[in-house]
Amino acid sequence: MKERLVAPDFIKGICIILMVYGHVTHIGSLMAYQNRITDIIYTFHMPLFLIISGYFFSFSKGINLLLKNLFQKIAIPYILFISLYLIGLITVAKIGIPTNNTPPDDFLDFVTTVFLQPSGGYWFLHSLILINLVLYIVYKIAGEKSVLLFYLFSSILFIVLDLADLVKIRTSIYFILGYVLQQLTLRKINIPSYSSLLLFPIYIFFLTQNSIYTFSPIEVVNCFIIMTIFWSISTHFRNSWLVNISAWIGQNTLIILLLHALFIIVMKPFKTLFLNIDSSGVVYSLAATIFTVIMCMISSRLLDTLKISRYLFNTDKLYKSFKSS
Repeated sequence: MKERLVAPDFIKGICIILMVYGHVTHIGSLMAYQNRITDIIYTFHMPLFLIISGYFFSFSKGINLLLKNLFQKIAIPYILFISLYLIGLITVAKIGIPTNNTPPDDFLDFVTTVFLQPSGGYWFLHSLILINLVLYIVYKIAGEKSVLLFYLFSSILFIVLDLADLVKIRTSIYFILGYVLQQLTLRKINIPSYSSLLLFPIYIFFLTQNSIYTFSPIEVVNCFIIMTIFWSISTHFRNSWLVNISAWIGQNTLIILLLHALFIIVMKPFKTLFLNIDSSGVVYSLAATIFTVIMCMISSRLLDTLKISRYLFNTDKLYKSFKSS
């Protein structure tokens, strides 16, 4: 059996943890500093997810099977869980608990949010579904014979999605960059462990550039630098507990994407309690992040145990067990 690459799972694990931290409503005396950290996180965490998604995208299993998996394993869970999330937003709004996202005003707004303008972290899955559909359509038209036509038609459709405000062109480009990386490397990336030492000073310099916070060549280069740094760290410290735990979390990112908003909201009523313990607000942010990740993993295991995963995700085993290298 072909050994699973550790680096992509490690990167996904780091990024999903940072995503959860970024979605926590920061409080306390260090709130401004934590929001600054969140701004930095936003420059790379979802682009890396998109690059890795594109890196593992393939037509080898056939269009029909790919569409079936897309529908059963991503589209159905997405529609179900974003609907539950919106119902939760409506509920907490009535209770009086503040949230970062505004609940839908009526049924039409509800449907529009689900199918056209998703809120929260659900935009990623929504974009992933549409990007996959575009590539399947183009593949049917252009096939494998014309690489130029494939990228030309894909670009046109991605521009249409951007103009329709369905998928940002930035999102599509990062996914395609991952796919191009796969084609160029044939999924055989060997990055020296010392690369992180050489690239880290460049990354620090990029942080001083305003263009890193908007979609730009600097942002793209920055994302690939960070991916290279993370990849080299996972290679050098492959047997460490940090890499193994992050890779384990990275294999369970789907359930965290789907459920994290719920558990972040659950933590909101405890803000005052945590501020009494730590006025900086850092403890609350870290506690909310750790609690959310753990509860998402427990939920995944519970869905498997109750045999609900097969109906929601078309699999008997959604939860990926921890395995130390």
